[in-house]
Amino acid sequence: MKKSKRTIYDCDRCRFTYKKKDLRRQRGMLLCEPCFDTVLEIEPINLRVRSPRDNSTTVSAVTSPTVFTVTTAGITALSKSQNFEREGTTNSFVMHVKGLPTTVTANPQIVSGVQGTYLTLVGTDDVNYVTLKAGNGTDMLTDFQLKKGRVLSLVYNASSSKWTETSRYTGGLYG
Repeated sequence: MKKSKRTIYDCDRCRFTYKKKDLRRQRGMLLCEPCFDTVLEIEPINLRVRSPRDNSTTVSAVTSPTVFTVTTAGITALSKSQNFEREGTTNSFVMHVKGLPTTVTANPQIVSGVQGTYLTLVGTDDVNYVTLKAGNGTDMLTDFQLKKGRVLSLVYNASSSKWTETSRYTGGLYG
């Protein structure tokens, strides 16, 4: 007695009935054309492609910051500084500053921001540094000298129209 060959099969995904010649085997299953997964060939990443940030052929780093010279008139524009996203807000600025040396006498010392704007000031020079005074548009504990490597972080409080100090780093262990 001869065994009969079954020529009609069900697709293992959609369960529709097809002739065996219309089904293809993939990962141990018989699949119809609509259920068959097309596998894309992924090309390996070419590590020799240079990115726009590649600075191996330049003399100075591409990401070197712009240093702003602050005068007695204070910081009059935030739009020229580096703007970055911080915890979901785009009102965050970093300014690398130097003076002549300069003690800022303007009132306010820093141009007004919008509520919640973050401003981080980074000192870049030990001789030509900027001194910000407590008061005059700032709510700081004491005066602060932005010498090389020192960092002052502020946030703008619209209700008091002042920049409030959030942290300071003076380069020491306990700053």
